[in-house]
Amino acid sequence: MQPTIRLAVALLALSSTSLAAPIVDDDAVPAAQVPEVGLGRDFHAGRRAALREVVDGGWILLRGLPATRDYVAFRQDKVFWYFTGIESPGASLLMDAAGETEILYLPDARPQVEQWEGPRWDTGDEWARAAAGVTDVRPERALLKDLEQLAAEGELTLHVPRDPWVTLAGATDRAWPYNREIERDPLDGRPSRERALAQALEERFGAKVENCSAQIAELRRIKTPEEVAALRRAADASVAAILEAVRSTRAGLYEWEIDALMTFVHRLQGGTGPAYYAIVGAGANSCVLHYSEVSKRLEPGEVLLVDYACELDHQTCDITRTWPVDASFSPRAAELYDIVAEAQVAGIAASVPGASFGDVDAACNAVFERHGVLDLRLHGPSHYIGMEVHDPGSYAKRLEPGVAITVEPGLYDTAAGIGIRIEDVILVTDEGPVNLTAGAPRARAEIEALRAQEGLLDRMQAGE
Repeated sequence: MQPTIRLAVALLALSSTSLAAPIVDDDAVPAAQVPEVGLGRDFHAGRRAALREVVDGGWILLRGLPATRDYVAFRQDKVFWYFTGIESPGASLLMDAAGETEILYLPDARPQVEQWEGPRWDTGDEWARAAAGVTDVRPERALLKDLEQLAAEGELTLHVPRDPWVTLAGATDRAWPYNREIERDPLDGRPSRERALAQALEERFGAKVENCSAQIAELRRIKTPEEVAALRRAADASVAAILEAVRSTRAGLYEWEIDALMTFVHRLQGGTGPAYYAIVGAGANSCVLHYSEVSKRLEPGEVLLVDYACELDHQTCDITRTWPVDASFSPRAAELYDIVAEAQVAGIAASVPGASFGDVDAACNAVFERHGVLDLRLHGPSHYIGMEVHDPGSYAKRLEPGVAITVEPGLYDTAAGIGIRIEDVILVTDEGPVNLTAGAPRARAEIEALRAQEGLLDRMQAGE
């Protein structure tokens, strides 16, 4: 895309301001003092370049999150992190969609806050330009002035994401209904952060605001090598937790103890937090698809369905295994387990370039129909995964290399209190589907063999 005359004039105006000069000279900063951001400066710069390629003219405005209101560690909005790697509050990014201008806005230094809570990105950081790969760093207060200058040059088009912001354990498909419920509440009615931003840009600057969420989702749908490597790390940490949970399960424990054990292992493996809340359901709770209470005592004869994984380097995992509280499955549980395992094999085999989500669904359903248990199916078998456990993306598109999905068929005999689900993260490649969570056994005999091993909770109870 070639810059328009209007954009050229706007760029000239921006470059003539007193703030145009970089805050710091990164040439003076030793490389050893420049922190590594996210998945690497080049990765995030490449994502910005890719976004400019799919946005039609104007400017792109991305805003990071403010400091958290709670006593929890700050986590950045997934989209802002994707394009910057910056895990610090109060940052914004303005990019010329038709050129190469990138301006990073940072808050002023607050030494007292940093004394209490640790370092943050600010205008006093001499390494900011080098770390972010953005040549122009300005104080956050300059953003309004710069937007006013752009608006003064004529029609201003601003591309902003309108999908809800999402951070640790969040997902767009949960954030949308949450926002709608608040906006429709007659005693609340607050607009979402994204809606408020769009309204402010329109009213204050007369900007034409375009939604770039669809373009961003499409970029995220095809994983880069850096993202695949991070997905593998998240998968490995999550598999380690599943293995320990299978070993440690005993009648008399509580669901929350399995939750706590897995969270512990996630952290030991480098996980930065949960990809979603722990689903640990014993007996009848195994039939509640997203059960979250985790308070029941595990009883002999029950199955335990565990759907719990971690996030690592802003990539999530999503893994489910089902195993017996006893040493082996009951006859009915074994019957259903083997059918689900067969269906998952078929679903994974169907996860190839050119296939649709419907093809994966049909492959699983064919197995269920052959065994006469289709009426026990309560959900589809697949969704996108990436920075969010339910990553955004068009389900009308065909699978292609670099897409990561889950394959998770399940059967639920609610009358018997037996829910069986097996879920893995599958990377679509030209060479065939790659199971990133294959380190956790799926065959019933392998599950029962793992159940016979001593677990960490056994050793803790023995005082080791």
